[in-house]
Amino acid sequence: MTRPRPTPKALLALAGLFAALSACDSAAEDHWASTCGFTSYAQPVVELPNSHQAVPVDVTSVRGGIRFDVHAKTATADIEMRFQVGDDGGWPVFDLRQSVDHLELDGVAVDASKVLRRVDFAEAQDTGGVLVLTTTLKPCSIHTLRFRYTLTTPSSIDGTAEHIASLHAPLSFRKGEVRWFFPTSDLSPGRYAEMWLPTVPWSDGYDVALDLLITNSDAAHRLVSNGDVTTLANNHWLLRLDSTHMPTAPMIEIIGESRYYTHIDDSASPTIEVVSDYITNLDRLEDFAADVRASINKTIDRFGPYPQGDRFTAVLTNTRRGAMEYAGGATFDSPDADTAEHEVMHSWFGRGVTPAQPRDAWWDEAWVAYSDAFDRKDFGDDRPLFDRDPWIRQTWPEAYSYGATFFTKLAGQLGEAKLNTLMSSFAQSYMHRPASTADLERHLYCETGAPVVLSLFNEAVWGLGAERTVPACDARPSISTTSPTVVASQAQ
Repeated sequence: MTRPRPTPKALLALAGLFAALSACDSAAEDHWASTCGFTSYAQPVVELPNSHQAVPVDVTSVRGGIRFDVHAKTATADIEMRFQVGDDGGWPVFDLRQSVDHLELDGVAVDASKVLRRVDFAEAQDTGGVLVLTTTLKPCSIHTLRFRYTLTTPSSIDGTAEHIASLHAPLSFRKGEVRWFFPTSDLSPGRYAEMWLPTVPWSDGYDVALDLLITNSDAAHRLVSNGDVTTLANNHWLLRLDSTHMPTAPMIEIIGESRYYTHIDDSASPTIEVVSDYITNLDRLEDFAADVRASINKTIDRFGPYPQGDRFTAVLTNTRRGAMEYAGGATFDSPDADTAEHEVMHSWFGRGVTPAQPRDAWWDEAWVAYSDAFDRKDFGDDRPLFDRDPWIRQTWPEAYSYGATFFTKLAGQLGEAKLNTLMSSFAQSYMHRPASTADLERHLYCETGAPVVLSLFNEAVWGLGAERTVPACDARPSISTTSPTVVASQAQ
């Protein structure tokens, strides 16, 4: 099978790189695994000029520290990413939207300016690209990359000039305090963990341990997170995030004590913590906690037990970034009950069972939008819900409307109650694991045997018509079947 080749813009980005290849393509010291065993929903291997190839990697852990110096108004990171190369050796692909000051591969310093290249493999969308380490690593080998960098506004914070001006900086120092957060978004490329931490551009669960320290500040601060927080001292924490949080759902907020207001509802499980950096009326926070509780109870009745442990954290913030879901939490601009219902449901769909790749992220927004009666639009002629390009990095905005229409038509054929039951069993089957579009199609078809499932997928999702084969019901789809025409279309 012919592998994908880089798009013309990717080739332009690589121009001039290969002339200096001999200086930066020395093979790193390898630490061999007994067996490879690395399978994932990662993007495909990309063949590059000069017989090189960009290859996906499996991140196993990210550990390190970030120091916030309030007097100097700087934040510096020292982070180690441990990863394994898959069955194909080559140049590893990952992402980080910060400028690297110092880089070490397996304990040996390398020149980041020579060995790191940002390349965009997407065919049409401007994604900001990925980082390619131009050092050949052998199949199944295990490595560490250590990054040191000064935190600045992530390069993936984009949009119109007016939009950017309306946002609050995700890292700021004011009146002796620091404010830091992850302005996560599905609708813009590079807006997951890679804004601040090294990661990969697909749903790859791994553990994170961060030592977070604020220095040269007399003000107390709070660390708010959906992870496990251990307070080591004043303004000093150890934060642990497990594989269910990464890389799409790390909620991390540092808020100065002077702007920290909270209400905790521990009357039932999960405990609901509502935090705000601008609403001082605690009664409003209590009312919103009741809205969140009602949304959680409603979703439990529909789709089964709350899947995110014993806590849900809601952050009401005036940083103007809009509402956003996390695993066991969400951020909001304002305390709106309808928005709470939408974001809470994502703890089952989107951050419980997670889209395997960004191009699969249509189905969680579509299903949640269908459930909250989002405005429908009939299927458009411009493109299907699933994008054939594995390198796109954002959810198509029309997934909310066209996608809600898709599920509305499916409910009309199968029955609303039956579809609810099917989606509940889908979530339980894949909870805390990634699921592709093909996984969803297979589940719905194999549980019903209804040909209408395949016809609606062909019409609205794949856009492939008769080219789509019937899913095999005796096994989960292989990686190659999650996007049946990617290789063929790119190889032409």
